[in-house]
Amino acid sequence: PQEIQADHALCTFNSIGFLSDSDQIKAFKSLHGALKDGGKIIIDCMNQLFIARHFMPVTESIRPDGITCYKKNTFDTYSSILHSILELIDNNGNIITKKNFNQRLYTPLEIKKILEYLGFKILNMWGSFDGTELSLDVPQIIVTAQKI
Repeated sequence: PQEIQADHALCTFNSIGFLSDSDQIKAFKSLHGALKDGGKIIIDCMNQLFIARHFMPVTESIRPDGITCYKKNTFDTYSSILHSILELIDNNGNIITKKNFNQRLYTPLEIKKILEYLGFKILNMWGSFDGTELSLDVPQIIVTAQKI
């Protein structure tokens, strides 16, 4: 809400892209309105350029509790949407839960243009929180911006 008038806001852990493009822009516009003039944001999202280059149709890992996380992915290069099916599988091979999700992945330039269009000044863009430079080989986009 605009009455918040916060000094800072965080959008982290890939919380970007689960809305339609128009709704994502509305969400950023709302965020802009909820900040004081000069307020700053930090955004952490997946780097579409990395996913396109290093796409993995299947990933699998085992958690410390023995549960297997199995994820099947398809990436629509036309819409830039990552479609995923996530299954959690117990030690006996039974599926505990199965979820489908879709996430629109943005390029660094798309994020920059959206934020600038809505009245943010980009302060910095990195490929990780440790300041790694953005490239095709880093999975994240970290943006700091200021409301102008």
